[in-house]
Amino acid sequence: MARLPRPLWKKVLPDLAPGPFHPTMRRLAVDGYGLDLAYFHTRRWVDRQESVTAYPWQGCPPYFPRAFDQGLGRALWFIHNGDVSNTAAAVNRFAESRHADLWSGVGLAATFASGCSVADAAALRELAAGHAPSLALGSVFATSAGAMAGYLPSHTTETGAELSGPPSTEAVELAMRTAVSSEDDGSSPAYELWRKRIRGKFAETACTVRKGTTQSIGGHRKPGCGTATIVYGQS
Repeated sequence: MARLPRPLWKKVLPDLAPGPFHPTMRRLAVDGYGLDLAYFHTRRWVDRQESVTAYPWQGCPPYFPRAFDQGLGRALWFIHNGDVSNTAAAVNRFAESRHADLWSGVGLAATFASGCSVADAAALRELAAGHAPSLALGSVFATSAGAMAGYLPSHTTETGAELSGPPSTEAVELAMRTAVSSEDDGSSPAYELWRKRIRGKFAETACTVRKGTTQSIGGHRKPGCGTATIVYGQS
């Protein structure tokens, strides 16, 4: 899309038969558009935090900027070479209203491509704070994509488990179980309804965790690592 004039955007999607994830996942084309522009035109889209306007591509014009930001979030991970502190700082420079979509993109990129240690992934989850469910959402999508492609490297499973809690098999099952196959309802695309369902499984439960105590993440117990942590796996 970044290389085509807008009149040709209607030809971007391949002619595929409807399936479990098509046409729901067609919003990923706009996600990729955001990734491309942010990565190759960083000054405008990242440094100046410009945003795209609503556009009636495949319906739901107001969702266009949100899908764009999901791809922009992916770009931030690569622009900052997987450095969790710099990536988080970059997200925080944007308006708060854009953070959820940006964090989901970060979670997808960090899980799919990794580039950080498990300890760094844990730090990224803490830095996401209240947007940790969106980070986990992106991670679940990345794990599911790898599983459907038949390739789940260790960096994806390890980072995914740290960001979203459940092991890869449960993350894939969650994505499958919550998938929305219906057409867009006009106000929200089916893709966002799917994302909302997954986010709903990562309820924000603020709690205070002292050093040496434990926290529950997706039903698993692990050492506590600070305060105001997020308990995942609650619906």
